[in-house]
Amino acid sequence: MNENENPKIESEVRPAGETADAASKSASREAFEELSEALKKAFRAGASDAKKAIDEAVPRTKEDFSKGLHDIAYGLSYLVAFGAEMARQVTPDSVESGIAEGSAAGRDAAEKLKRRREEAKAADVSGTGPEPATA
Repeated sequence: MNENENPKIESEVRPAGETADAASKSASREAFEELSEALKKAFRAGASDAKKAIDEAVPRTKEDFSKGLHDIAYGLSYLVAFGAEMARQVTPDSVESGIAEGSAAGRDAAEKLKRRREEAKAADVSGTGPEPATA
């Protein structure tokens, strides 16, 4: 192709007085602005979708957690009741009476210790505590 055939093609695609460098900068700026807007829209849509997903997931999570707690409580209760009943059925009467008597003796000892501590505390507060030891 001859240079004289179509000399103004380059100037026809650019505004008058604008160089090729300025035109490419303008096109780059426009492309960047379009990309920026697209990213902003995507971010807003993503945030909206995430909020919607959380709003839907929270009630389901609460329900699942509540059901899990129920199942754990059921299992523990079953274990305790079953274990206690089995222990009651297989232990001889002498063991049962020993457990009952030992429990009563332990409660009595705890009561006595509690009374002694309360008496000692009351004596310390009133100043009538034990006499200091002399050598």
